[in-house]
Amino acid sequence: MVRGSLIAIFAAVGLMVLAYSESASPRQIDRDGFYCVNGPAHKGTYSFALKEGPDKDLVFGVSLWWPDGKNFTVVGRARPVSSGWRYEDIGSPNPQDHCVVNIIPGNSGSYTITIDLHARCESSGGFNAVPSRVVFTEVMRQGEAGRMLADTETFANAECPAKPAKKSLPLEVVW
Repeated sequence: MVRGSLIAIFAAVGLMVLAYSESASPRQIDRDGFYCVNGPAHKGTYSFALKEGPDKDLVFGVSLWWPDGKNFTVVGRARPVSSGWRYEDIGSPNPQDHCVVNIIPGNSGSYTITIDLHARCESSGGFNAVPSRVVFTEVMRQGEAGRMLADTETFANAECPAKPAKKSLPLEVVW
């Protein structure tokens, strides 16, 4: 009798430990999203999409349409690094074509996009269209990335369903 009771007790303790460990583990973060915001009066659209693969690489796109008509768009595959992901395109002999983008996840679903000062992706954005840092927050999330990351043109022309900002953008941009 005692032996059967001990087995039942150990089984119950094992189930409690398993249930506790699953509830105490951190929530799986969704790395599939489309973030965007429209400027006041639909002047300017700022978008970011990402989708993490099983290999932990990140397919991403960032597109910034400024109110004056300038555009900066990069779509690519970023490799995992300690702070997030890093995209590098430095094979061109022309230094203006070099592009290094860091994607850094923040708290509560935000992402900071930084562009390296020495590899500023100028061929992706034209003159004075490339910022050094842009922050997309969780309130800008519009859903999953879906097929919009299929190619650069599809992503750059993706419509942002968000209502235009009233006065100023809820977007942090650093030049």
